[in-house]
Amino acid sequence: MPVRLEIKDAKRIEHTEYSIDAYREVIVNAVVHRNYFASAEVAVEKLKNSIIINNPGGLLFEKNKFGKFSFYRNNIIAGLSVRTVFMEKAGTGIKRIRDFCTENGNELEFDSDKYCFFTTINGKNSPRRPPRK
Repeated sequence: MPVRLEIKDAKRIEHTEYSIDAYREVIVNAVVHRNYFASAEVAVEKLKNSIIINNPGGLLFEKNKFGKFSFYRNNIIAGLSVRTVFMEKAGTGIKRIRDFCTENGNELEFDSDKYCFFTTINGKNSPRRPPRK
């Protein structure tokens, strides 16, 4: 990931193009919520102006409920993940991803079909794209 370095008060400050915290949270969500019966894997694509995480397994509820409540496809994996340093609290991932991207100046898109869930994090300097149809 592109990083701009700045030296301030004898310290090196790293300014990342993408929120590392949002990226980590998307990966954790992909592992916890993926469909393990699907033969596909979680795919991470680094494009010129964005990162796309493709997670096997579509939403288990209507899109208008997305981000409003927590529903696990994999209860055991979610329960174990909450006990690690990688997952703060069950049910807070989408809000945290949104907040981290906003803080870092990244645009964020969520999309899904019945087979996959896509998270796109656009770079800070990415041209504005029309939403997917």
